[in-house]
Amino acid sequence: MRQELFLQRLKHALSNLPEEEGEEIILDYKEYIDSAVGEGRGEEEVISHLGKPEKIAQEIKAETIWDSAEKDRSVTQFLRALAASLSISFFNIILVLGPAVAVFTLYVGFLMGSIVLSLSPFVFGFSLLMENAVFIPAEFFLSIVLGSLGVMLTMGLWFAGKKLYLLSLIYLRFNKKMIMGESH
Repeated sequence: MRQELFLQRLKHALSNLPEEEGEEIILDYKEYIDSAVGEGRGEEEVISHLGKPEKIAQEIKAETIWDSAEKDRSVTQFLRALAASLSISFFNIILVLGPAVAVFTLYVGFLMGSIVLSLSPFVFGFSLLMENAVFIPAEFFLSIVLGSLGVMLTMGLWFAGKKLYLLSLIYLRFNKKMIMGESH
């Protein structure tokens, strides 16, 4: 493949990136190819060593998505980063999606459990009002203890969720490096 065709295909594959960013990437690849050819390597050899432009663009877009997920910590950005990881290779569906679903399910389960515990004093008070039940100090004390435990767990899980988000992004980057064969 000739340099012009390679750069044209790369530019087309990067079309959904901001124009300045895409142009900068194209210029970087042009300079790299020109430099390698200037050192005596064949143009087609250099381009074949780089790989398919669409694959390069896919990796660049994934990297851009991961960077934005680190800056803007939202569920939407995380899901985009997860999708970018899955798009790199079919093998990633097994290595990324399985653990991601398992960890997310456990986290949500613990979070819901802690929220339910947090509501136990309200449930106790509501049951006293609705059922004309007799006030039992032991049940009241137990509902306060469970409610307090629930609030503490919810707060702990909130902070753990922030760390889990960052660890998930680190895992996605590590996985990308493993799939792409990068050493570090």
